[in-house]
Amino acid sequence: MSKSPLDRYIAVLPSSVPILGLEFPISYEINLRDADDSVLYGDLDRSTKRIRIAIRPPAQMRRVLLHEMFHGIMLQSGWYELLKAIAVDHAEEGLNSLIEENLGPYVTFIDTIWPEKKIDKVYESVREEIEGLIAP
Repeated sequence: MSKSPLDRYIAVLPSSVPILGLEFPISYEINLRDADDSVLYGDLDRSTKRIRIAIRPPAQMRRVLLHEMFHGIMLQSGWYELLKAIAVDHAEEGLNSLIEENLGPYVTFIDTIWPEKKIDKVYESVREEIEGLIAP
């Protein structure tokens, strides 16, 4: 039996990411929402350490994964309660800038868990079907 376009896309995405010695599982969801029914791009459940990411184009999901990983770093290091989410946003922007400006074309950690070319290739083959499933 043939896999659905959504299953083919999810199959090439990372299923977990190690953060400070703990493996954080990753799940991918169509139209991810919070308890108030607000649309989310990503979420880190602090009790289960599960990262949830909304199905989107690969570049958006990669950025969301980096953002949620930063939440995980702050949570695992004990800084999360001190800094809260707003500071995570600002720190994430600085970290992304630091990586891009200083590492340039070098392979970064995210490249080892997010095989961009492979993910982009699969996404392009299923893009129309996926875009029909996701919320604007």
